[in-house]
Amino acid sequence: MDTLTLPPPQHGLSHQKKRKREKSPLFQVVLHNDDENTFGHVMLVLEQVLGITLQQAFQYTLQAHETGQAIIFLGPLEEAERMKDRILGSAIDPDNESQTRLIATLQRA
Repeated sequence: MDTLTLPPPQHGLSHQKKRKREKSPLFQVVLHNDDENTFGHVMLVLEQVLGITLQQAFQYTLQAHETGQAIIFLGPLEEAERMKDRILGSAIDPDNESQTRLIATLQRA
């Protein structure tokens, strides 16, 4: 009797892609402290861009203020770049003339 060889299941391909994604390097978005932006403005931007609570935004802002930086996002390169760009493109408060854009960088984790 001949042995019938079946092709590998289709879900094996998507499983391989998922494993590849899992092995992809992670990147972090780092928020840097500056002397121009108010605590409230930084918190508002983080809350809106990251979709986090005000308490979480406060913790990130405080960490950046006290240590000079805070890791605010960790994920795949494309998502990290998108998050960094959204932080850098955040609106400036028109009532604060000394305010500048937030400073965020991308680093490999």
